[in-house]
Amino acid sequence: MWLNMRDSESERTFQWFNPRRRTLRSALDMKKALESLEEQRGKAYDKKSLGWPNSFDKKGEQALYILEDDLYVLDLASASFQRLTNTSAKEKSARFSPDGDKVAFIRNNDLHIYY
Repeated sequence: MWLNMRDSESERTFQWFNPRRRTLRSALDMKKALESLEEQRGKAYDKKSLGWPNSFDKKGEQALYILEDDLYVLDLASASFQRLTNTSAKEKSARFSPDGDKVAFIRNNDLHIYY
């Protein structure tokens, strides 16, 4: 997985890198992903691209983000977000489990698991 931070913010997107062929191919429709994120949040997102996520699942199909202290999962193929948490408490240290089926995170100094 590749995210070239040298590209302008409006041109950044995730790409798959093939080391044998030394080629890149798009892994995400960034514009569609940002629209999905705005829909999930219920308000505009003030950036033109997404940064590197907190975690990828083991297959590289989903990315986990902490945005404004809540957790979101981005499905790369469909460029759609799913909001996992919506609390006033701050979520942090979020990661996919090794099998990719669960999300572990810290809230109020307690470990939480999202199935």
